[in-house]
Amino acid sequence: MPTLYELKQSLGMIGQQLKQKNEELSQKATDPNASMDDIKQLETEKAGLQQRFEIVERQVSDIEAKEKEKVKDKGETYQSLNDDEKLVKAKAEFYRHAILPTEFEKTICRSTTFITCFTYW
Repeated sequence: MPTLYELKQSLGMIGQQLKQKNEELSQKATDPNASMDDIKQLETEKAGLQQRFEIVERQVSDIEAKEKEKVKDKGETYQSLNDDEKLVKAKAEFYRHAILPTEFEKTICRSTTFITCFTYW
């Protein structure tokens, strides 16, 4: 499955193509020399691009919603800890980063609580 970044890139490219088709369709529609077959072909292409745009847009919004839910769940889990548990979690994060800086996974604990943890030391 493509990443959120790739989907947003695709969404932008499809949006540009859709804009170009709209402009091209407007030009052909106002041109008295253009045949109706050409105009219908452009309408068909525009409809296909519009459907692709909506599909990718829906995928982007689904992924963003899942990511927000994931972050919200992690935040709620952290907020449910008492002060001593938050302190232990902050210290553990600090030591993990000091020992394995390349494998350090960023967590929610790096907010003000992490700074507050230094005041306890």
